[in-house]
Amino acid sequence: MKPPARIAGNSPGPAPPRRELPRTGSAEPTAGLVQPPWYFHPPVSPFNGGPFSAPGFEKWNQERGNPVVVTGWEAERLRADPPDIFFISDLELRDLVRLEDRAAIEFRSTLSRTYEKQRVFLRPPPPFSWLSPPRSWVPPDWRYVDPVIKMYYQPRPAEERR
Repeated sequence: MKPPARIAGNSPGPAPPRRELPRTGSAEPTAGLVQPPWYFHPPVSPFNGGPFSAPGFEKWNQERGNPVVVTGWEAERLRADPPDIFFISDLELRDLVRLEDRAAIEFRSTLSRTYEKQRVFLRPPPPFSWLSPPRSWVPPDWRYVDPVIKMYYQPRPAEERR
């Protein structure tokens, strides 16, 4: 039996205890993303320049047995073979949901049905944050330096994912 994958929290405050993640059939834990790694994703790959570093990322990913799974907005692909951990940022999802993009809305719903647990990572508010508009009002350019990242983990058994 393989040892479980380990993750550690990275949110403000005292460090939470390490949690055990059950591994799938892969040799190492797999991380899922909607698009190739970009600056707002956790460091799942040394290549995080999005489309600019995509060729390097694809080569790196293939050489290591595809530890990073890029699903696009394909909910069925996620249901069929979910990665051990899935990361999604508000920078990827917020505007698509606001514009009622069906694929993004279905994908968000599928994430919740596919994984048992989720965790949100965000920075604590800066001093005097009450002087600035709420996060829901600010333009995307203001959020680039401070994305909210949601991590989904512990995939449900296949029969519970529908």
